[in-house]
Amino acid sequence: MLKAIILIGGPEKGTRFRPLSLDTPKPLFPIAGKPVIQHHIEACVRIKELKEILILGFYPASQMQQFVSNMQNLYDVNIRYLQEFTSLGTAGGMYHFRDQIRSGNPSAFFVLNGDVCADFPLQQLYDFHVSKGEKALVSLVQDFFFVGKMEKNVPGIWKMVEDEDLK
Repeated sequence: MLKAIILIGGPEKGTRFRPLSLDTPKPLFPIAGKPVIQHHIEACVRIKELKEILILGFYPASQMQQFVSNMQNLYDVNIRYLQEFTSLGTAGGMYHFRDQIRSGNPSAFFVLNGDVCADFPLQQLYDFHVSKGEKALVSLVQDFFFVGKMEKNVPGIWKMVEDEDLK
């Protein structure tokens, strides 16, 4: 069994879409006629073994409930919104909801950033991951200098330096 986690952040960030996003939560902002995270969900449901999608963020549940309900009805996979009590950051939200993420004992899970628009080849990434027998796989873009950089700490281990830390 596989799971997907979509990280969506919260309302006080996400200034790049302003003023267009003042009334619409950034993950629900329409791109190509659909909310941006619906594109993520569509990529996830193409994976045969995927059974659950968890959306993590700290938008009020009232802003996400209708969308999650619509997606649940549209796709044959369990979709839940897990609301953080405050902004916990990328790893903080995953740590806070670790029991929900690990429930059902998934063999693997995908973590997607909710503000990235891309054609995610998730099945191919999963197949590659399984073929290598590694514990983790990180997919990067060629030119990511505008959001951060990757630095190699020790053989086989990399760390992400966020754009705020580069200034």
